Amino acid sequence: MKVRWAAAFATLIMILLAAPGVARAQEQCLEDPPPQWLWALFAITSSMETNDTHGHTAIAGSSDNQGMSVGLLQWNFGQGTLREFIDRVEDGADAVAATTMPRFGAEFLRRARANATSSQRRAGVDYARRMLASPDATAFRQEVRAFLGHAAVRRARTPPLSLAPTMLGISPSNGRVRSASRAVRTSRNSWRSTTTPRRAGSVTSIHCVR
Repeated sequence: MKVRWAAAFATLIMILLAAPGVARAQEQCLEDPPPQWLWALFAITSSMETNDTHGHTAIAGSSDNQGMSVGLLQWNFGQGTLREFIDRVEDGADAVAATTMPRFGAEFLRRARANATSSQRRAGVDYARRMLASPDATAFRQEVRAFLGHAAVRRARTPPLSLAPTMLGISPSNGRVRSASRAVRTSRNSWRSTTTPRRAGSVTSIHCVR
């Protein structure tokens, strides 16, 4: 628990240090967002949701009713975000899973991709819960970690810019970051006023503050 709070505190300090650049960023297009903003948010999401130091391969259970959440931004079955992450794997998630998830890969990817309807997403949540509670849970976690740790999957870790406002508005399920500091709120508001995301794959429309 002390390690968990220390990680969260260190992350908030990073954001506080980045805050002076917010006002300047509001006067220009955010085509190249300050990287410390994104990485600080990655750290908050990963450490607070999973208490796991392995950010890229972090796995969390279904305490937030999402079935299973993985990786830096905790992509999951319940919200259908796992598919968006998998689709960004350069060499193809199926090829990677064939070598890293020989037992569970095919079904894992099938469930992750079936996210078009709420019933499909619920089925994905149920699948993840069953796997994490099954006798094969340890082996399943090991294969998922191997998949997430593959070089091609790690390259897919950086999200499209359209996700930045979402990250800056995160409220982890345990609620410990719900009361954001002034610096966090300022950063979040800056992003929301300078980015206009639209859903077209990872295409994002950016405009400047006048």
